Order: sequence, then structure tokens, then C-alpha cells
Amino acid sequence: MINNKKKFIDILNNIDTISKDSNMSSEKAEYAIDLVENTSLIIPVVGDFSSGKSTLLNKFMGKDILSVNIKPETALPCELYYSREEYAIGVDENGNETELEEVNTENTKDFLYIKRCVNSENLKKIEPIVLVDMPGFDSPLENHNRAIMSYLDKGIYYILLTPVDAGTVSRSMINQINNIKNLKKDLSVFLTKTDLRDEDTVQKVKREVQDRLSDMDIHKTVNTINEKDIDLFDKMIKELDTEELFYTIFADLIKIICKETEESLKIKIAALKSDVNQNQNTIEELKKIKINLENKRDELIKEQESRNYLKEIETITQEIGNRLNSNIKQLVELAKSGDNDVLKEEILNISQSVVIEKIDDIIDDINLNINTSFSQEIAVLDSNFDKYNVGIISENIQDIIRKYNKIEVVTKPVTKRRFFKTETALTTYTTATGIFAAVSSSLVPAVEIGIIVLPIVISLVTGLIDKAKQDKEMKDKIVATFPLVKREIRNKLIEILKMKTDEAINNIYNQYNENIENKEEEIEKAQEELNKNGDISSIISSLENNLKEVKNIYSSIK
Repeated sequence: MINNKKKFIDILNNIDTISKDSNMSSEKAEYAIDLVENTSLIIPVVGDFSSGKSTLLNKFMGKDILSVNIKPETALPCELYYSREEYAIGVDENGNETELEEVNTENTKDFLYIKRCVNSENLKKIEPIVLVDMPGFDSPLENHNRAIMSYLDKGIYYILLTPVDAGTVSRSMINQINNIKNLKKDLSVFLTKTDLRDEDTVQKVKREVQDRLSDMDIHKTVNTINEKDIDLFDKMIKELDTEELFYTIFADLIKIICKETEESLKIKIAALKSDVNQNQNTIEELKKIKINLENKRDELIKEQESRNYLKEIETITQEIGNRLNSNIKQLVELAKSGDNDVLKEEILNISQSVVIEKIDDIIDDINLNINTSFSQEIAVLDSNFDKYNVGIISENIQDIIRKYNKIEVVTKPVTKRRFFKTETALTTYTTATGIFAAVSSSLVPAVEIGIIVLPIVISLVTGLIDKAKQDKEMKDKIVATFPLVKREIRNKLIEILKMKTDEAINNIYNQYNENIENKEEEIEKAQEELNKNGDISSIISSLENNLKEVKNIYSSIK
């Protein structure tokens, strides 16, 4: 077990024990323990078709598990897990799993990705890392595009492979590297199949790839590798800083759980030091706040029904138009080649890259505005909670929920289930989505645009382009379709953002409501102790000791 994993489980077990000893809810700590224990660090191995991904991974595992030299349209992502017993599972778009007797083109066509459980010592040594053999970035079919985009979102770290015989980094790879960069994820780059070229050629291509990365403000050493000498690949995977990756995922979450536990202890201690009437007044105020929060939720849902999001979406569609226009020469050349799939892919990549780049700011604003609206409803609690020694309560709650929503960006690749116990949210959360965010994956709009909108639009585009013979005529035909592309994207984004705002409202409401319920519960439990006329001073002393321990635990998380 990696050190940070053990450390975090120990911390959460301590928080769980303290919560139970203090007669407080330990649900979040228990869920977090399960989350930490069952975490897998997803690391996609990506590149264009025939970049040597499957061959290198087979060498790494020490057995030929993955098919090589298959057509790009038949490839599916394949997650690689260690297991003494070897078997394969197909996973469809709804997360349903089917065990497969064998893995072939025919019996995997209905699945989004495959899980391969392999008895490999190298896979065992790198746990909890899970490597993923990805379809090529240049895979033309929409369902594979969906898979590639979803793994951009799920991946913690990326290994990029580009073959030396390509001579440079492909357009598809550049687009996806930019997506990875926009998602603030890290990567390593390998130049593969170097045994197929002489050393001078290899060094020339290496410099070319290095220059293209530098153009994207990515300063990484490009490593060279071939299937006969993969020691560097083995070493790099085994020496990935899993401690740092694990810390990045969970440190902030555990800090928040500590802070919430600290606040609950302070409230309970203060309630035990208060009189029954003061506590009862606060409980009644909390009950009113819950009604106000429910009314605010209904009000926000009604308001958003008439919202058109045109200002937000115009920033995306305008940039898509600008990028398409700036790449018009390249699009014309692709159209002249007669390969409509490549043209479709390029327009798709350009459009999706813009959505990924811009959508986070829009989603952040949606979260912030909704969070602020709910926070205003609980501001009346600030004066009531002065005596509970927890600071400005409305700001505390707003800050905690804001942090939970930020943590989702990191935790969604490893999440197993919802964190909040209320079940009124519209989304069923799975491994691919987050437990804390008010708005689920920011990549959803990008994926939906690619899968639902652009293939239809580009099929019209390419039908017109087939009839064009001259460059100017072809350029005019392509440019003439840009407004149509932008219109279809605009319409789809409006639909998606309306749905996501509904989810945001419901999820943030759930978080506020649960936070208020927890505070109500702590004060009610203190009331019960006061009504028993027991040894209140001993109870307070025990809680104060627990409070000190929680503060020490928090300080230990660097």
C-alpha cells in the first residue's frame, strides 16, 4: 500500500472514531474510507493508430493480451488490472458489465470499453495505477470519439506515444494534447518504433516533436523507445509518483472532512454550554432555513427554464468560428484529399477543443451564482451562531460547498458512488463522474457536440464539398457551413446547459440542506444531554479533547 493511501485511511478512521465517540454522524468519513481504499489511478496510454501502444503494453505485462495491427475503427479502450484469475469484462455506455469468454471484434462491438484482468507481476507492482490501452486519436467513428473524450476526463496522468515514421506530431495528437493541457493534467511523451529508422533520423524527429510541444508551452523531454528495448518505458511507469498523484486527489477532501468535523464539535460544545431555550430557538431557525432553501431551489429551477445562456454560449461559438476560419487552408487540403472522415474529424477536434477550453469558466459561474443564491438564504443564521464559536456560518457553509465542487475535478476519475446521502439529484454517479460537483463533467458538452451534432452537420458539409473542384470553390463551400456548425452547436449547448443547471441547483440544494440538517442534529443531541441533567462538564471535556485531536489531525495533512 502506498504511504499516502495508508496515511489517509488512518486519518479517516480516526475521524470516524472521533465522530462516533462524540455521538455525531460519521457517514462522510466512512464513505471517504471506501473511496480511498478502492481508488484506481487511471493512466491512458494514447497516440495515433499504429503508434505501438498495444505492443509496448504486451511487453510490459509479459504476455500477448492486447491485439495488435487491428483497424482503428475496431479498437476499444482496454483497462488493464492485475488479477490472479484472468478474465475480461465488457462495459457499455450505461455502466452495465458483461463477462466475456473471449475478446474479439464481434463480441465487443456493443461496449464502450473493456476491462482486462491479467496475471502480470508488473501490473501488480504498479497498483493502484491502471493503464489503459486507448484507440488511436485518429479513430474516425463517433462512439470511439466518445470513449477517447471520456478518458481525457478520467485520466489522472497520460502517456503519449508517437511513431518515429510519422515524422512529427499529428493534428489529432496536437488537438488532444491541448485538451489534456486545458484539463490541467500532466503527461509523458515517447517516440516509438525507433528501430525502424537510423539514429540521425530519430534525433531529427525527436527535435521536431520537442519543438511542437514547446509551441504548446509544454516543456517535456521526449524519450525514444522501441519494442525490443522497453526498459525506459517500464521504469517510467513503475516510478510514476503515485504518492503525489494520490495526495493530489484526496488531500483537499480530507482537509474539508476534518474542518466539518471540527465545526460540528464546536457547535456541540457550544450547545452544551448554552441554555435549552437558546438551543431551541436555533433549532427552530434551522427548520425555517430548510423551508427557505427548498423555496429557493424551486425558484431557481423556474428561473432557469426561461434562461437562454446566449451570452455564455456566444463566447464558445464565436471562438469556434474564429478557429475554423484560421484553419481554413488546412480544411481545404483535407477536403481535396477526398477523405471526408478526416475532414469531419478535424472540424470535430477544433470544435471540441474550444468547448473544453471555455466550458469550465461557464460551469464555474453557474456553480458560483447558485451557491451564492443559497448562501444568501442562510445569512440570517450568522447572528444565531455567534455563540457557537464557528465564525460566520453562512460563509463557512458556502466555502465548504465551493471546495467540494472544486474537488470534483480531481476525484471524478476514481469516484465509486455519491458522497451526499440525499438522492433527489438527477444524475446517477458512476466511476466516470464526480460525487461532489454541482455540475457533472465539464467534458459532457464537448462529447455531446461531437456525438450528436457535428456528424450530422459535417455529413451535409462533405456532400457539398464532393462537388467542388477548385480551391476557391471548395473554400467557399466550407466557410459557408461555419454558421450552420455554430448554430447547431449553439442549440445543443443551450439544451445541455439547461440540463446541467438543473443538476447544479438540485445538487447544491442537497448540500446546503444536508449541512443545515447536520447542525440541527448536533444541537438536538446536545439538548438531549442537557435534558438528562447528566455530567455535562465531563461530556464537554471529552468533546474538547476530541476537538484538539481533530485539529492535530488537520495539521498533519501537509
